[in-house]
Amino acid sequence: MMIKYLVISIWGILLYSCSSNDNIDGPTTDSIKLSTNEIKINKNESVETITTGGNWWWFSSIKTDNSEIQYDENDVVINGDWYTVTKVTNTSFKINVEENTTNMKREFTLTLRAGNYFDSLILIQE
Repeated sequence: MMIKYLVISIWGILLYSCSSNDNIDGPTTDSIKLSTNEIKINKNESVETITTGGNWWWFSSIKTDNSEIQYDENDVVINGDWYTVTKVTNTSFKINVEENTTNMKREFTLTLRAGNYFDSLILIQE
């Protein structure tokens, strides 16, 4: 009888410790604080500067219609077919976009990371 209570107690502890409410990595708060999450530009060549409220972040990935490329903390320049993204300071980056001569909308999603927090910026060029 005592073993039955012991087994039930152990199962209860195990189930409680595996709860999906646990936040193993710690709390996730916006430590990047992007100045905007979307930029729409016309077909002309453009340079956009984006600021952040946080100073500890890095480029995590960039996704276009054709691909998604992952980056790490050391990558400060991203070169694409029609864009370049450059980390200028710890609180800003710039996006250079070439003129769109395709007559088709182009876009990418740039994801930034700070610890276990992710934030994204969508750029759309007509």
